Amino acid sequence: MSSHIVQLLGSDSENIPRSLAVLYQRLGIGLNPPGRSNSTSSASSESSNSQDPRRGNTRTGKARKPRQCTTYSISKWTDLLSTSQVPSKVLDSIVLDYLLCVGNEQAAQVFMRECRRKMWSRDVDLGSVKERNEIRVKVLKGDIKGVIARLNSGAPGLLSQRPLLLFQLKKNALIELISQGDDEGAIRYAQTELAPLAATDSALKKELEQVLSLLIFEDISTSPLAHLVDPKRLTLLAQDVNAALLEHVGQEPFPILHRLIQESQWIEDKLVDSNVRFPSCFMGGGDEREQQEQEGEK
Repeated sequence: MSSHIVQLLGSDSENIPRSLAVLYQRLGIGLNPPGRSNSTSSASSESSNSQDPRRGNTRTGKARKPRQCTTYSISKWTDLLSTSQVPSKVLDSIVLDYLLCVGNEQAAQVFMRECRRKMWSRDVDLGSVKERNEIRVKVLKGDIKGVIARLNSGAPGLLSQRPLLLFQLKKNALIELISQGDDEGAIRYAQTELAPLAATDSALKKELEQVLSLLIFEDISTSPLAHLVDPKRLTLLAQDVNAALLEHVGQEPFPILHRLIQESQWIEDKLVDSNVRFPSCFMGGGDEREQQEQEGEK
């Protein structure tokens, strides 16, 4: 994980806005990350309404001067971020959460041994992680029928509660049959397994018809529908299945690291909107975004 991201986010994932408030204060900017409220928001809103820079100052009738741009060099920005120290325990927890969430059992075991945190051995259920990883491997191998059977036996009710996921699984099972040249088996599978799921949904009907169109091409890889058999589809499907398994047992479907990165991107955008220029971790923020704007003006 980039030290820039971690330092920007502060030491506690549940208190991100609190830890970032120090950074905002130093930059002279007041921000409220998405989903967080501020007790002074209503007062600040009234103040902004009475002194809207687009309307001018209602008391004096004079327009406000545009905010000057604040630019930070790489060294100055790094020094500023280094003031936010992140305990190693927090970093270790974020890394472990990621490994467990994506189902990487072996890496999680090695990581826990290296960190030597006794509490983890009691709190982590590696059995469920191993189960999710085995299912993920089946999805990536294209053994969709095996995945459906495994989910029905190991997580009863999961697919019945998620008909769209069930449709996507069976749709990919149909694609595998067509890719293997089993046209008759594919038609039977579509009629018995997929048609009932798409009967009342026009969007799903269209998806099913599109997949069945693969049957008319001798070489699918050169057909206009080649994207339907792209191996990347199985990677995305594996992520959806993993997220569903986590939700099914009451856990967060995505690693906390994803949320931290999203909040970091949001923060960088807000800094840029406030005329702060800085070395950015993300495309579209900081210096990169300023460069894109300058290119657009040319």
